[in-house]
Amino acid sequence: MITALADCLKRDKTNGPKWMWILIIIFVNILGPILYFVIGRKD
Repeated sequence: MITALADCLKRDKTNGPKWMWILIIIFVNILGPILYFVIGRKD
């Protein structure tokens, strides 16, 4: 979860608003970081 948050905050562009991904990573415990790395990253 910490790695996903750090990556999200460091990136300039994500698929969708950055605040939404931060909330998903924090509140959707195990699946949130996985979803971010699979769907949320632009690169």
